[in-house]
Amino acid sequence: MAIAFGLTVLTMAYAIGYISGCHLNPAVSVGLVVGKRFPASDLLAYVVAQVIGARLALQFCT
Repeated sequence: MAIAFGLTVLTMAYAIGYISGCHLNPAVSVGLVVGKRFPASDLLAYVVAQVIGARLALQFCT
């Protein structure tokens, strides 16, 4: 099961990464900061937006 989720994230990264930077979840954003491919000063705003978006999706899709 974990491999399926990991491959899904990897596929999305390749599919939309060049458009959006592929900030699919906070772990990806943190990884980009650690890899020095994204400014750390923007990380908090991205993580907050991702968590709010996930919460709204959960609320409206269930």
